[in-house]
Amino acid sequence: MLNDLYYTSKTISVYVDKKENLIIVPTGIWVPRGAVIDIDSIFELKFPYKKEELEEGLKKGFGSCYSQKVEAEFPEQSAIEKYLKVKSYNQAVKGRKLVSCRWTPEDGYEITPTRKIPRRGFVHQKHLACIIPPHEQEPLQLAHAFLIASEQSS
Repeated sequence: MLNDLYYTSKTISVYVDKKENLIIVPTGIWVPRGAVIDIDSIFELKFPYKKEELEEGLKKGFGSCYSQKVEAEFPEQSAIEKYLKVKSYNQAVKGRKLVSCRWTPEDGYEITPTRKIPRRGFVHQKHLACIIPPHEQEPLQLAHAFLIASEQSS
């Protein structure tokens, strides 16, 4: 039986290209492993967008978490590879930054910038994470935190 934590903790990966276009990738359950994995409910937000549209897009991403289950023992491609129709994760993320976004009912939002390191991939910069507790959330605060994390990512 899968732990309820999977359903109360939601994570989205947001890839940002050089033009500030976003690819928002929610997570779901990888059934054979009982783990969390990126799912195919991906969508894009094209620049320019207003902060209101950005916040709505991020919340839509969180709302899409667990909308699909991955049944394959070993998926041949990651969700973003399939979405972009490329053959490798490296091709999919080339020229893109990553911002990791997490939500739990207890802690609220955690928006974490990453740094791409050769041969290691994206490394989370936890010391730069912005945490927005649930009782302190204000309109557009999520969008603002995301924009800061995007600037801090490399």
